[in-house]
Amino acid sequence: MAGSNIVYYYCDTMTGLSILKNKQLWLTSIRNMNDSNEEISIYEIFCKKLREYDNRKNRILNDFLNLARIKGYFQTYTHCLGTDPYYVACFSRDGDSVSQWNSYADNGRGIAIGFDELEFNRLNDEKMINYYNVTYINSDLIQPEIENVYKNMMECNTSNGGKLMDVFIEYIKLKYGNPEKYKSSHYESEKEVRIVYDKSKNQVKEWNEWKLGNVDVYAKRSCINTYIPLEFPKSAIKKIVLGPMYQKNYFEVEIAIKGVLGYEMALDIVPSESGFRGIR
Repeated sequence: MAGSNIVYYYCDTMTGLSILKNKQLWLTSIRNMNDSNEEISIYEIFCKKLREYDNRKNRILNDFLNLARIKGYFQTYTHCLGTDPYYVACFSRDGDSVSQWNSYADNGRGIAIGFDELEFNRLNDEKMINYYNVTYINSDLIQPEIENVYKNMMECNTSNGGKLMDVFIEYIKLKYGNPEKYKSSHYESEKEVRIVYDKSKNQVKEWNEWKLGNVDVYAKRSCINTYIPLEFPKSAIKKIVLGPMYQKNYFEVEIAIKGVLGYEMALDIVPSESGFRGIR
């Protein structure tokens, strides 16, 4: 299969072995991901430019901008406590990325599991999950839209921050779609694609050998989090890249994954070719 049809899930070896043994990915709550601005990056960037624009006008947006400054306000607004969050699994189009090895694969000691992207596209078509490329944005990209947003908010003839927030959020969603599709351009090197499951919608739970489970809980180092298991067929995995700091037991890993776990003999298991040598 062409490399362009493979997307990679970076993880440490313990997580990787659990995924391979159980044939199961965990879709985790978007509220507890590494990027604290998940779901709200596009709002934050717009508010920064609106603040600059409003300072040159009459500062009519002060009440609105004060709300936007409150830590956690956008997260609470978009997904109030008591409502279901989006459940997400993130992948990269780059199967040998230094930044990914460092951030998500135990400082290069882990692995990158390559999934068949065509399978994810089929799940998307079957309305089981949503699957898409992350779009990276910055202030320069949204600058041409600032005047339109501002005019739209001014048409409300109010300085009430809550009412202006309703108008602002609605405008951004209509213009740009769901906010979880966007991240700051600071993360552009990740070349991220993602699965998103919206539990609030009546989506298909099973298709072929794919199956969505029920919400469960697990402990992270600093919090308790929720996840939804997604079972997959072994044929969905097409390649495994061993991290640059992975112990060089290549013959053993072939026996483990193909012989013991029963993955296809044609599964490509290769070492990283990056020059990454870990953080000393």
